[in-house]
Amino acid sequence: MGEYIEISGSVDEIRFESALRLAVAETDVLHRRFVEENGELWQYAVENGAWSLPVLDVSDAPDPVAAAEEWMRADLARAMDLARDHLFSYALFKIASDRYLWCQTYHHIVMDAFSWALFGRRVAELYTAGVAGKEPAPTGFGPSELLVRSDTAYRASAEFEADRRYWARRFGDLPTPARLAAEPTGTPKRPVRRSAVLPPVVADRLRTAAGQAGVRYSSLLISAVALFLHRTTGAGDIVLTLPVTARTGPGLRSTPGMLSNLVPLRLKVLPGMTVRDLTAATAAEIRDATRHQRYRGEDIVRDLDLVGARHGIMGPYVNFMSFPYDFDFAGSKVTGSNLATGFVDDLAILISDRSDGAGTAISFDANPELYGQDALAGHLATFLRLLDSLADGAEADTPLGRLDVVSDDERRQLLAWGTPDVAEEPPEATLVALYQGQVVRDPDAVGVVAGDTALTYRELNERANRLAHWLVEQGVGPETRVGLVLPRSLDLVIAVVAVVKAGGAYVPIDPAYPPDRVGFMIEDAAPPLVLVTEETAGRVPEAGHARVVVLDSATVTAAMARQPTADPAALLSPSNSAYVIYTSGSTGVPKGVMVSHRNVTGLLNSTRPLFGFGSEDVWTMFHSTAFDFSVWELWGALSSGGRVVVVPFEISRAPERLLRLLADEGVTVLNQTPSAFYQLIEAEREAARVRLSLGTVILGGEALDPTRLTEWYERHSPDGPALINMYGITETTVHATHLRLEREMARTAASPIGGPLANVRAYVLDAGLRPAPPGAAGELYVGGPGLARGYVGRAGLTAERFVADPWGPAGSRMYRTGDVARWNRDGRLEFVRRADGQVKIRGYRIEPGEIETALVHHTQVTQAVVVVREDQPGDRRLVAYVVPASAVGPAPPGEFVGRLREYLGQRLPAYMVPAAVVALDRLPLTVNGKLDRTALPAPDYNRAAPRKAPRTPREEVLCGLFAEVLSLPEVGIDTGFFDLGGHSLLVTRLVSRVRTVLGVELPIRVVFAAPTVAGLAEYVAGAVGGATRPALTARPRPEVLPLSFS
Repeated sequence: MGEYIEISGSVDEIRFESALRLAVAETDVLHRRFVEENGELWQYAVENGAWSLPVLDVSDAPDPVAAAEEWMRADLARAMDLARDHLFSYALFKIASDRYLWCQTYHHIVMDAFSWALFGRRVAELYTAGVAGKEPAPTGFGPSELLVRSDTAYRASAEFEADRRYWARRFGDLPTPARLAAEPTGTPKRPVRRSAVLPPVVADRLRTAAGQAGVRYSSLLISAVALFLHRTTGAGDIVLTLPVTARTGPGLRSTPGMLSNLVPLRLKVLPGMTVRDLTAATAAEIRDATRHQRYRGEDIVRDLDLVGARHGIMGPYVNFMSFPYDFDFAGSKVTGSNLATGFVDDLAILISDRSDGAGTAISFDANPELYGQDALAGHLATFLRLLDSLADGAEADTPLGRLDVVSDDERRQLLAWGTPDVAEEPPEATLVALYQGQVVRDPDAVGVVAGDTALTYRELNERANRLAHWLVEQGVGPETRVGLVLPRSLDLVIAVVAVVKAGGAYVPIDPAYPPDRVGFMIEDAAPPLVLVTEETAGRVPEAGHARVVVLDSATVTAAMARQPTADPAALLSPSNSAYVIYTSGSTGVPKGVMVSHRNVTGLLNSTRPLFGFGSEDVWTMFHSTAFDFSVWELWGALSSGGRVVVVPFEISRAPERLLRLLADEGVTVLNQTPSAFYQLIEAEREAARVRLSLGTVILGGEALDPTRLTEWYERHSPDGPALINMYGITETTVHATHLRLEREMARTAASPIGGPLANVRAYVLDAGLRPAPPGAAGELYVGGPGLARGYVGRAGLTAERFVADPWGPAGSRMYRTGDVARWNRDGRLEFVRRADGQVKIRGYRIEPGEIETALVHHTQVTQAVVVVREDQPGDRRLVAYVVPASAVGPAPPGEFVGRLREYLGQRLPAYMVPAAVVALDRLPLTVNGKLDRTALPAPDYNRAAPRKAPRTPREEVLCGLFAEVLSLPEVGIDTGFFDLGGHSLLVTRLVSRVRTVLGVELPIRVVFAAPTVAGLAEYVAGAVGGATRPALTARPRPEVLPLSFS
């Protein structure tokens, strides 16, 4: 830590050095060394011995002050050995004959900022006396032992216990501090700094504003820091770190040494609050904090059990330094300038209220691993604009939300970034028109492949037309919904195309969903028809109004054969619904999103110039049609003349088999969630000989961690497959933004999502719906033609989420995504976090509240909470915590938990069933009565059931593989893979390890059917190798084509 004092006058260098040496001799804390013995730190007194005072003349330098500061910073960077070195350093710089700079640097273990002023004043007294030829006054410094005795007495006092109770009560609910950047991960380095000085006229107006609000100038500026964090992060619960002197008596205030403390300052900041509200609350909070300032910050952290925790409670520093420099060197006035106050793990805002009338100095010090110079300069500029707003006529009763932090030029830039130029709006069309154009253009091109069967565009169209005509006969037309409970197959593709050609909207329902959920979707969407196959018919419960049609039944097949193959004449417009896809709902029930033809064709038209997909491209239909990524996969291919390959579910969960399919089919366009792609990267490493034809890999569905792409970029040349990250949600029609990733992006933890597509407007807005400044976090809103129509039967929710767009054309809407994002300085969006409790696991959008609702509806559960845990890096799992009802009785914990998971599996999709359910006597609460999420225990998967030891060498190997994949010490042969925390992506790892170690191709369906070691061992024992897939061969074309061969 260090500062320099500017002396405005000539300096007698010899007398100055003499005064300085005498002051050092008087300050016993500067005669200390520190050693570690047996794990304890000891200090001892030493004779300082020789030390030098460099006197440097830099007056001839082009910029003397800059030259001096460069030397000072280099000296600051020098490490001090606590056991051997002097723990201080001084230098005197001659800037001009009547201007000097005196630099003083200390190790923070011996001095704090308050001590700088004490020591500087004493040196000035000694120097002034020497120049006057007078005897200096005796030192007023107390001995450093006074600091130790005072602290020992305090810790034994009732005041100490009162302070402990205050901090435990104030922060017992463990608030997470708002930060402008990611969590610091490593050891802090020397900070980067950007500084400015408020002109005296601005500082005077701020003092006037403080007076109007009835608070001190310091309280107003600290309030401004809290408001700055609120406006740049969107957080309403702001925690700052406030350095305090911790000197509560005259003896402590006259003794140099390290006594300063760091205490948290907690403020609630809401847009509707007034300037007076916030400043009054800040002043009161500062008063309370300073009353309890002697209680060490490290003790607060220890009391809250946060030592070593990833998330502490100390937010960005705000250090208001008003130590008076009202002394002089023999009549020469002085001013102080801070160089550094120590290491900064995140951000420190230093405010120096200078006593020389030169204004208020503001410095932003930041961890260079988290903030670049440009970003830091941008944050400082935003803070200065906020101060301007406060100073420029803001009354004490002005609502905080009306204070502007964005300049007119910035606002224009932000809106320009969010509203891309559209060179030419393509004519509106329907999906049918886009698809039909490809049928006419090249009818004999292969359009879809499923297993060993391939259909040309002509064949696909004829089969779809037969079904479409039949659907029309059943009353299907525009705005008629048709449920699809079909497996991944040609049937599914034909049915999707047929429904839209009939004018209807398809409602895809995954056959793997529990019957209760299937029934709810059918009841909610109210389709008159539900299409199934004999395989999936049993998944559909009785649905009173809906007629269930088994497509591969003899009756329906015969009816199809009688239908014409010509295109039906549906009266379809772009505004009609194309599909309804259901997403998880926070109220406990899923909600259906209605998407129009205009929405989807707008997406396809806006991406055409970006990618140029055409008839030579081969796409995978990798995802379930109940996941909106499938809309892009299927219609992206069929609207551009490409070929779409239907990926069976088992292959979609087996990266090694998917690689082979990609190679065999010559796939050029692959769409993946990041979670799935990370596994594909691992599989490619093990299968280096596989030659892929990939040209484009599109990532989406969940937040991307670019650092996990490093291995991909290391294996692929710069002209290899393009990686594209796209952000979007069902309500914005699959994709809303795009970004072509570059290999250098793999070195940053930020999750970039790029800029908006041409059919989209993107805004990052604060709570008052004003554009947040560049670098500041706010809620992401999406507007434009890509917005869905709304939710089925949920007018209130539609009005809540689809709101008026104040920045778009008159009458336009925008969607509240619930995602927090920021614009970086290059005009790219970065995903930050969710603004609510919604999570995404392996690409699936999940509302924990829906799972909690299902749990508390169980007769044996009184309370439930569901969280996402990441106990292993990169492995995010849902974990439920429940309080059983007293009527549960003495059932073993594993049996009770097993019943709950089975119960959830009957009501929720598999991806929403928690990996673990933990039964607790009670949910842990903070001292404030709120749920203490940090106290929720990690699930012990080994306690799921009693372990039964392996009986054969094969079972022993499989137990080892289970334990390896699940990161468990050991596994019994009768405990289910999913009961131990397994999920679909971990299944793929297990299958891979079984193949490598045992040489057996284990189908994924077998793991789901027999998820125990005992069950899999029985399968492995009977395995005789895998069959190879036969090559595609030409077959005679029957006169009447069935709907499919499945």
